[in-house]
Amino acid sequence: MKTHPPRHHASLSLVLLAVAVIPGACANQPAAGPPQIIEGRSLCTECHMTIDDIRFAAAYRLADGTERVFDDIGEMATHSITEPEVQTTSIWVFDYSTREPIPATKAWFVHSQNLVSPMASGFAAHSSLTAARKAATTHEATVMNWTDLIDQLAAHTSTAHHPKNTETRK
Repeated sequence: MKTHPPRHHASLSLVLLAVAVIPGACANQPAAGPPQIIEGRSLCTECHMTIDDIRFAAAYRLADGTERVFDDIGEMATHSITEPEVQTTSIWVFDYSTREPIPATKAWFVHSQNLVSPMASGFAAHSSLTAARKAATTHEATVMNWTDLIDQLAAHTSTAHHPKNTETRK
């Protein structure tokens, strides 16, 4: 005579299997929020220098969890223009005054040659338009959003790499 295990043993086995699998699946999920930057220890993805001033730093995380950190907002923005993968990521900058992370698309940027950033881009981020305008007055700067910043750098990058030919030949 053949005996079958009671149905509740099969159900219990499925529950135990699910409990064992779910934590492993969650462990493979990328972290939320900005990548961690440790001043004086983290290295810039682009120039490999130590990130010493988080007020000018920027970072992004790809959908697969890959993180990139930069010591200068302008450096990361230029990198994002040349690397299409960045367009679909979470991009973070840090408030110049509070040093708190801000999604780049929600930040206001001040651009001035009077701001001495690590790679001399002259960009600083602010979490509010009011703070950005105040900083702009102090630093004789312009205020822009993330889209304007990217557009400005893209125009400069394309001009630098493809100068207009002013010579005409006949």
